[in-house]
Amino acid sequence: MNAVVREVSPDDYEALVAFWAKIDGIELDSTETQERFQFFLMRNKGKSFLVIENGEIVGACLASHNGRRGFLNHLAVAPTHRRKGLARKLVDSCLQKLQSDGIRKIYAVLLKDNTEGQAFWKHMGWSQHHEYLMMSIEKDITRSID
Repeated sequence: MNAVVREVSPDDYEALVAFWAKIDGIELDSTETQERFQFFLMRNKGKSFLVIENGEIVGACLASHNGRRGFLNHLAVAPTHRRKGLARKLVDSCLQKLQSDGIRKIYAVLLKDNTEGQAFWKHMGWSQHHEYLMMSIEKDITRSID
């Protein structure tokens, strides 16, 4: 395997969206525009990673924090490349960056029905958080990100 792990760049947007669209358990919504993606990367510089093999994305993970807690989102590895340690490499790369910012508590965000994802996280030593229920709302944003 000739896979290379590297930092996600703003130029990766279209390729990442196409990659994630093919992965069961990854849900992209209307808020995940190129503009928002670039804003996310700017606010969380150097914390998200992808895996490239033969010029194609075969894995990715986005990481962020709010100053207190870290979050891993959209961890995905192509089905043809699973069980080769790529997800672990992605997670470890993200965790290292979050920990270097002093973040000790980190959450993985995944869909409830993503049983394969749940099995992966449990295998990695993570546990389901039973004290919190995540809720969300989508608001129309009329101001610019700039």
